[in-house]
Amino acid sequence: MRFKKLSHAGAFAAGSDLWLMPSASQSSWTRKVDWYLNFLMAKARSHQSKMISEPLAKILELNELQLKESFDSASDSALLLPSSHRLPNLYTVELAFKSDAGPWLQQAFDIWQRMQRPSLRVFLPLEINEEQLANLWPENPQATAEELLGPPIDSSGPGYLSFVPGDLPLEA
Repeated sequence: MRFKKLSHAGAFAAGSDLWLMPSASQSSWTRKVDWYLNFLMAKARSHQSKMISEPLAKILELNELQLKESFDSASDSALLLPSSHRLPNLYTVELAFKSDAGPWLQQAFDIWQRMQRPSLRVFLPLEINEEQLANLWPENPQATAEELLGPPIDSSGPGYLSFVPGDLPLEA
């Protein structure tokens, strides 16, 4: 797989079905995307799940049933949002970055794999540079960074990956 580095002008251009972003606290790009999505990311993260009522809990206990745990908005789980109504993509995923590039990129790769490898745009956190992306992306561990960062073969089909550096300023 080849990676294509995007400039400021190409960051919000069409061409990728899935956008993967770090948390808003880790990227000014995520805050801008959230603004375009009418703050859907912020609303989802601040959502508080309702507690199970006492009568329902008793019924579940009597029938030896367990209720599947609901989405915990305070967790560091990935947040998948449909975004074709406001952005030139199909889906946007917010994925919290802790402190290490390897696990974050592995989690991003796993999400991309489970979604059948659509064309992907990764907005990198500040802590991950393009060399780390090329070296730690699980797809092709034998390829060199120069090969991975070379010109893309097919810039629109499945399996294509572009990225926006985390240190790229919002305004050019």
